[in-house]
Amino acid sequence: MMETVLSHFEPVHWLIIAINVTFVLCSRFIFRKVLAFEESSPEFKRRLTIFRGLNVLILFLYIMYVVGLSQLEDSQQSLLFQVIKIVCIAYLSYFSMNLARFLVLRQYGQLKKNDNNKPDQYIETYEARLITLLANILIFVITLIVIIRTLGFDSLLQTGGVLGFIGVMLGLTQGSWAPDIISGLILLNSNIWDEGDVVLFSDGDDHLGVIYKTRFFHTELLSLTNNCRMMIKNSKLRDFTITNLSKFASAKGYRDSLSFKLGYSTASNDARDLFVSAFEQAEAAGLDINFVHDVEVSVNDTGDHAVEWTIFYYVKQVNKLLPLRRELKEIILDVAIERNIDLSTPITHVRSS
Repeated sequence: MMETVLSHFEPVHWLIIAINVTFVLCSRFIFRKVLAFEESSPEFKRRLTIFRGLNVLILFLYIMYVVGLSQLEDSQQSLLFQVIKIVCIAYLSYFSMNLARFLVLRQYGQLKKNDNNKPDQYIETYEARLITLLANILIFVITLIVIIRTLGFDSLLQTGGVLGFIGVMLGLTQGSWAPDIISGLILLNSNIWDEGDVVLFSDGDDHLGVIYKTRFFHTELLSLTNNCRMMIKNSKLRDFTITNLSKFASAKGYRDSLSFKLGYSTASNDARDLFVSAFEQAEAAGLDINFVHDVEVSVNDTGDHAVEWTIFYYVKQVNKLLPLRRELKEIILDVAIERNIDLSTPITHVRSS
């Protein structure tokens, strides 16, 4: 039985199979050179899986075609051969898009230096994303025309009719995808953030997250509040107030603040001593604060019931901002209890005579 199956294969068939198998085995090496992603990243694994999957599909269909040459009817052989050609076209198109992205990043991307002996990585800029988008559109249109011609729509009128139908469908659905693509390009062009930056955005509630990737339709973030992955539409992001905590205005770091309300019975000197002493303990505890610059203590508001004091300090590791605030509040609470200073807001009752 095995000999019967192998008898269908000629040297040219074995050559084509060998080339395909070589691409499957060398795909990781090829994509490691071509893709500007870390090998351990999900994006690298996803693209590599698609590339290998198309390879294996081509190999499977081609073996079926060779084995079935003597058993299938002419119409079936023609249909199977057309399917193989379409998959090969999609395979070459997918590889061309990745290769175009690689070349554009090398020319227009921004080189990011990595620590811990990791290789340097090119990250996308506005120009790189725009040129990559145009290159992908061009490759997609060429691929679409080739596939249409492969399916038998040979005349210009037939090809134009199919492309027109696709154009109408895209026009009818542009409201669901065009705003996100345009917003993504605007966000990249604004240079408001880079991948890995810590940003604070507000949609009524404040959210602290790390930018993972800005894609065509959405932006992916890692929430520092809940330690989970978030996905937000690019058009929605432009409605938020966005603050990039990683881009400092000076070398001191990010100027963070905490506010506390103390009763009017607490003297100003006692309040200042409370916060200064708490920061001395924070320094002794090794909290990640820039203690080169003294803590700033000031009165923020004199309300009806209490005085609101605000302390300002500088932080450089903004990705650790939330646990730092919690630890600092706990230290201030302990010092306040030791000094018999009440942090609860008093309630004032006014009696009419």
